[in-house]
Amino acid sequence: MPERMTLMSNGSYFNFDKLISSSLIKLTYTLGMMALTIFGVGIIGYAIYTYANTPPALQNLQLTITVYQSAIGIGALVLGNLIWRVLCETWILLFSMHDQLIAIRDELRARP
Repeated sequence: MPERMTLMSNGSYFNFDKLISSSLIKLTYTLGMMALTIFGVGIIGYAIYTYANTPPALQNLQLTITVYQSAIGIGALVLGNLIWRVLCETWILLFSMHDQLIAIRDELRARP
């Protein structure tokens, strides 16, 4: 709590010297990861459900569709989550570089 008072008292909070975006990115990552996982599992479940309820005359065609839908679901689970992680890590890296530059600037200002 004292840190917040210090941030607001010296104006760095309102000058955007301290960024809060890293926390928001981590929250967004968690929500996105859960959404991609639910989407992937949902697609796979839907593919299996539709195949199980397909009339026997159309099962050959539905099997092909089920395989494609399952591949999309697995892709969302694996590649989707991996790409989402890399994207969020890139944003966190950019914001941490900003924090490091602010620390270097403050250290240089403190030198005589």
